[in-house]
Amino acid sequence: MAEATHYPRIEPSITVAAIKSKLGFDPENDDMEQRPHPANDLDACYAIGGKAYIKHQAKVTVDALDYAFIYTKLSTKINYMNRLISAIDAFLA
Repeated sequence: MAEATHYPRIEPSITVAAIKSKLGFDPENDDMEQRPHPANDLDACYAIGGKAYIKHQAKVTVDALDYAFIYTKLSTKINYMNRLISAIDAFLA
């Protein structure tokens, strides 16, 4: 959810401004680790653009993610992401 650049790649009308306005949270700046139902939140975000987030079809979301952004920015902001990336880096080293 915090990788907010992927939303317009799913559907151009799904913007951070639209999410903030319609859903009341900011995926760029709020702590997404504290969201109690992230799959429901993703579905609500996608619904802004007439789309749906369905877990068994997560490949659509995965294909839209910006992995460089996740590695360089989100890994310093999200503790669990940092731990995952550190483990992958250690494995590959």
